[in-house]
Amino acid sequence: METLPTSSPQPKEVVSAGAILRLEQYLLSLPQADIHTFHSFLPGVYERKIVIPPWTVLTGALHLVDCTIRLEAGFVAVTIADEVKKLYALHEFHAPAGSKRAIMTFEDPAIWVNVYDNPDDCTDIITLENRLYEEGSEALGENRNKLGNDLAPKLVGVETWLDG
Repeated sequence: METLPTSSPQPKEVVSAGAILRLEQYLLSLPQADIHTFHSFLPGVYERKIVIPPWTVLTGALHLVDCTIRLEAGFVAVTIADEVKKLYALHEFHAPAGSKRAIMTFEDPAIWVNVYDNPDDCTDIITLENRLYEEGSEALGENRNKLGNDLAPKLVGVETWLDG
């Protein structure tokens, strides 16, 4: 007699780059979360830390370079490659150039840190953000509040590039 499994494997949740960009366009039409950003520097290293409030959904910028991502506090659901993963702090992973992710926090604030190589020890934030992100500094943090839907047409071109 054959025994049947007591539970079936959970299907993989696949998320495309286009889906993240569509989510981003929608989120830009809503009031923006109060996300605090902190910058720190060590020899050859730049760290960009954000504190994300509970019950927040956000999208990150498209990374132009590899980096290490460290979740220092909280519990999040996040897109990694084409999957949704649930991560608890302390967790660290590699983010390759070309990656863009969506993140959702739950009942606690999350502390999310991007760690980048900074071989010339640059400390100019705008210069660094323009080196590191496709959208540059205009699409990060408090600048999103100013942009609102003005960013949406720019993202459509990025979506076509990512999906094509």
